[in-house]
Amino acid sequence: MLEEKILSILKSHYNNYISGSEIARRFSISRSMVNKIINSLRSRGFFIESHPKLGYRLVDEDDLSKANEYLKDLNTNIKYTALYMKSCTTTQDVAEELAHQGANEGTIVICETMSRGRGRLGRYWYAPEGGLWFTLVLRPPFIKSLHLLSFIAGLSVLKAIKNILDINARLKWPNDVLINERKVSGILIEAKAEADRLLYALIGIGINVNNTIPEELRDSAISLKDAIGNNVPRVTLLRSILINLDLLYSRLLRGHIDYIITEWLKSSATIGRHVRVHLVGGEIIEGKAIGVDKLGRLLVKVNDEVKRIEAGDVIHLR
Repeated sequence: MLEEKILSILKSHYNNYISGSEIARRFSISRSMVNKIINSLRSRGFFIESHPKLGYRLVDEDDLSKANEYLKDLNTNIKYTALYMKSCTTTQDVAEELAHQGANEGTIVICETMSRGRGRLGRYWYAPEGGLWFTLVLRPPFIKSLHLLSFIAGLSVLKAIKNILDINARLKWPNDVLINERKVSGILIEAKAEADRLLYALIGIGINVNNTIPEELRDSAISLKDAIGNNVPRVTLLRSILINLDLLYSRLLRGHIDYIITEWLKSSATIGRHVRVHLVGGEIIEGKAIGVDKLGRLLVKVNDEVKRIEAGDVIHLR
């Protein structure tokens, strides 16, 4: 594919410029075609600088403290603004306080390390240096189900991993991203409502990027660095996630729920599997995951009965 070949050329000139005329000459294409392909790469999340005399330069940036500098060119409906912190208890708590104070939609809290990171069902989330840990504040006017926010967040991470690293990930209901059946990312959705309106929603995303996975977790967790064998530029990954999330969020607000569910099902590692589900109340059920409904609830067939799972811990059996 021509786009991938040009990306390879840009990577081979890492942080150095290569002229558009040179790219055009190598591939026997027009300068306008070069510009079109560069813009397509940018839409995938790659940060490519252009200079009228020097050409194009791919910048693979890992310094998250520079996030705002590398987000300001995004042509998204959501206007993203990042708050970077070296350490915090959890980005969810910081973002919640900001949201309570009136922070705009698109506010992002990024933390290098978290001391009390948390996942679903109150679980502790190990968040050392090298990962990508952030929470996004959204203010949707109305959402039928928070599962749908979880779906678009998971899809955004999955698409970013594919776009940037060409790795095929899978989605585990309701909010995990897997590579080779091991967890690379988890998502936590929390919201504040008042009467009949949603005040704000917090999308917490944690991704094992360049951090070391503890020995005791290596059977169930993986980092992107381990998956590809070298460091991953976190700013580039963040850009791609936010671009994809903006597109999916816009569709969600326009009521394209069927599209979102269809996209999620295409990449689901859960549907079609036999599963064991630990429900919040303590009940355990086993059956075959056969789909999700329009609210994102998991449909599990147990003997001749189909159960709708609102919340629970899913284990893939086979």
